[in-house]
Amino acid sequence: MAGKLLMSRIQMSRIQMSYGSMLVAAALLVALGGCKTLRSQRSVVVSSNDAVEAPRPNDWRLIASSVDAARVGAIGADWSSALADARAHGGAKAVLDEGELLDPKAALPRPAPPPGVYHCRVVRLGLTNENRRKGLVAFKPFFCFVAVEGPLLTFTKGTGTHRPGGRLWEDSDTQMVFLGSVSGQPNGPLPAYGDNPMSNQVGIVERTGEFRWRMVLPASTPDAKLDVIELVPDAPVLTTRKGGGQGASR
Repeated sequence: MAGKLLMSRIQMSRIQMSYGSMLVAAALLVALGGCKTLRSQRSVVVSSNDAVEAPRPNDWRLIASSVDAARVGAIGADWSSALADARAHGGAKAVLDEGELLDPKAALPRPAPPPGVYHCRVVRLGLTNENRRKGLVAFKPFFCFVAVEGPLLTFTKGTGTHRPGGRLWEDSDTQMVFLGSVSGQPNGPLPAYGDNPMSNQVGIVERTGEFRWRMVLPASTPDAKLDVIELVPDAPVLTTRKGGGQGASR
């Protein structure tokens, strides 16, 4: 009787040990499976193929409305049309005389104008429903200002009843983008870009020569397709004369 009882206890111990071994094996499988999952997840996270490029800070496309972004993209076509109007309505010689200022292909590297005071002159191009006769009108110079505001440059026309002003944003090696507004009052405040879509003004800024820049504004007034503003620093520029001397010129 004692022998049977001993054999029964041995068999129960073996069954318990076998069940415990199965539990340990199952736990190891689960743990290994979890490690495999973690490795797989980590490989997805660090994979360069899945990296998404973050938007650039100070990208004008993050600020401009879709309508104004399209206006910037259409400046080339507007320019060609405005020049055709000017040449067809008695302005061919005037276009030629303006040289690089009105040449769409004259943009040079380093488009940012240095901060300071400028002599600015507007050449208005193109025909509209409000203006069916004059394809080119040139105005007298006025003062305008380029300043620094944080990481950006700003442009402001100092006087006049049609005063554009706003910020200049980097775009390419030969072009900056202007996002601003227009004030119709000589001394009135300039709305911030986006405050009033009706007063929004966009354009581009390019360098066309030594100490020469231009700002091109599409549909800035009802009288023209394009305003081209010439910017010349309000300071004498030292030039080297023949023979080694220096002279001052504007």
